[in-house]
Amino acid sequence: MMKTSRFADIHIHCLPDIDKGIAMLKEISDFGIKNMNILAITYHEFPIDDNILALYYKKKIKEANISVFGGLYYSPFLNYYSVPFKEQAQRLLDMGCDGIKFIESKPDYRKYIGFGLNSKIYDEMFDMLEERQVPIVCHINDPEEYWNEDKIREWPIGERLIELGWLYNNDTFLSYEEIFDEMIQRLEKNPNLNIIFAHFMFLSNQIEIARKLVERYPNLKFDLTPGWEMYVGFAKNFDEWRSFFEANSDRICYGTDTESFPIKKTTHQTVRYAIGGEKDEIDIPNAPFARMRGFDLSQKAQENICYKNYMAIIGEPKSVNTNLLLEETQKMLAMLKRNHGERDVIARLERIYQDLENK
Repeated sequence: MMKTSRFADIHIHCLPDIDKGIAMLKEISDFGIKNMNILAITYHEFPIDDNILALYYKKKIKEANISVFGGLYYSPFLNYYSVPFKEQAQRLLDMGCDGIKFIESKPDYRKYIGFGLNSKIYDEMFDMLEERQVPIVCHINDPEEYWNEDKIREWPIGERLIELGWLYNNDTFLSYEEIFDEMIQRLEKNPNLNIIFAHFMFLSNQIEIARKLVERYPNLKFDLTPGWEMYVGFAKNFDEWRSFFEANSDRICYGTDTESFPIKKTTHQTVRYAIGGEKDEIDIPNAPFARMRGFDLSQKAQENICYKNYMAIIGEPKSVNTNLLLEETQKMLAMLKRNHGERDVIARLERIYQDLENK
């Protein structure tokens, strides 16, 4: 059973529709989560203004404590590509971001970018982040099945995943092992990074690797954000994983990947059942075609995972530097208009700028 009523979500995302985005954040707060962390993604499939939008939500919402982890820019269209990553990260922190989000090691994004997080081009930035202990949430890889067409087609949602472009079974993509090795090379360069790996680093079938990582890298942590397949993996090696969670409860964070309105409460139910549910198998609440078991963790472990670790990593959110945010919004608007950018993004930025200027 759940032995805590306090929750902090380290892994949510923006909605591009401002009114729905505000409603989503208020609904999360009404659901009892008073501390939440927006992860901005500026990859070309996502709105390029995600950093600005996330910081705007942070300033706008009063019902909860919102933190923001900003994302780096790669789009040559916006002429950010030539700006050193250290300067980009520093700018994000100066505007009011509480940390940095990396999705660069997701296989399709890694293919688009063309170089890994082990590249020297990131060295100065990671040195700075490590020295200052800036918190990081990093998405690396995807479920192992995504490299095997037969396995992914066995899943009820397999066809949909393939439609999304998440089948990596050709040589235009790096392998699971190659991407993992790139991340290890970065950790060896910067072993004290304050880093949280999203989705448990897709290691639910590889507990020995998870053990080695927490032993070797003192500030490395995981979040419990679904994929559902993670909970299936935990159930296959239940006793070992339950012991891992109890022993390392200070290295695991509550997360849901929320990015919809209304919010998907079944996702919260899944994460909470893993933490505090009974050991009997049940249908996974947000993926009822699969089965999971609850760890029924101790009160101390539940409190660490559900709330205390978040507060130790992020604490009270930084204030948004409104002047810098206005400056960034104005700069992006000018570039989008000059390059015939998307009208809905321009309209959104104009609304944000006007609202901030009138405060």
